[in-house]
Amino acid sequence: MIRRVAGSVLIFEAIVIVLAIPVAVQVEGVDAVRGLVVGLGLALAALVVSARVDRPWGVPAGWVIQGLVLACALVVPMLLIPGAMFAGLWYAAIRMVAIMEARPAEGSGAATTEER
Repeated sequence: MIRRVAGSVLIFEAIVIVLAIPVAVQVEGVDAVRGLVVGLGLALAALVVSARVDRPWGVPAGWVIQGLVLACALVVPMLLIPGAMFAGLWYAAIRMVAIMEARPAEGSGAATTEER
């Protein structure tokens, strides 16, 4: 479950990161090579973590990616809004999966006290 929900957040975040590369280069004057290396590296990391988010290190690695995207806002201030938005979506996805996994499965065959 967590792989689908939280992984999709990271996949869309990787798309936004790639789309932010030309903005960093053209608008903010970031060196093209540095922008490509950092942007593509961060996008690739987000894609790798999205595929492995169900591992024990997956959720913490996702938080690291959220922090790195927000740190990039120091160089490209326009990244603050999507960075904060994706950090909020990441938190919501992790929280939603935790709540859903804590609930007992419906129709699991366990009778409640009301059914007895």
